[in-house]
Amino acid sequence: MKTLIFMSCLAAASCLAAATIGNLGGGSVVYSGISPITAMISYSTGVLTAFSNVEGKPNLYRVHWSPDGKNLGGGGVAYEGVSPVTAMAPYNGGVLTAFSNVEGKPNSYRVHWSPDGKNLGAGRIEYEGASRVPAMVPYAGVVLAAFNPPSTPPSVPRPPAVPPRPATDSGHGTLITFQSCGYRAVGLQIACTNTSTGKSNAKLLGTNDDNTAACVNLLYQACTAVGYSCRGEGDSLRIFGSNIKVTAVGPVITQKDF
Repeated sequence: MKTLIFMSCLAAASCLAAATIGNLGGGSVVYSGISPITAMISYSTGVLTAFSNVEGKPNLYRVHWSPDGKNLGGGGVAYEGVSPVTAMAPYNGGVLTAFSNVEGKPNSYRVHWSPDGKNLGAGRIEYEGASRVPAMVPYAGVVLAAFNPPSTPPSVPRPPAVPPRPATDSGHGTLITFQSCGYRAVGLQIACTNTSTGKSNAKLLGTNDDNTAACVNLLYQACTAVGYSCRGEGDSLRIFGSNIKVTAVGPVITQKDF
């Protein structure tokens, strides 16, 4: 019985050998190169092998198909792209392939199903989300999949409940209430402008800034930066003063003077 296993041949090379059980590091070499292997499965009559650092390019990933378990890095290309392959599993006559960095987005993960072991990155989507899939295995007619939870975003500091107000405050101003805070996209922002002085400050929303507390905090920072005193009130920010202009790209807000 033969099996395939990783082994180190050279300091700068990744290597794979075919060996009998009990001699895993001493069989014939079926791959040697600079591209580390990230996943590998037996499929149909051959082997699918996923590589990173393809051709020495850090952001290029590829899956090769070997019909006979030899020359693993030189067979037909079943996938090539910018998304690393984290796991593969044969299932229902086809192949499930888990990807990270989907469409170049660092926190986007996906599992595709290919009915024939080809075009692995374009088949039916079986999973898409923020949790990395490091392993999959067919079992009793279903698939067991492991999920790594997304990295915990930093806690969002809320504005002080009642910050000190300058003696010049008359008690009037504008109340901004957030109905929503963006939709996990890039380029969203919230800005505060003092139209009297012309000073303006804008804060970009991160992809994790999708709750109203995050938007209240960012607007608090923007408005205090241009000289206003503010107070957080749940989903709202009370801004004291006059000549206040608040603009938002992404967040949905209502504005009421007091």
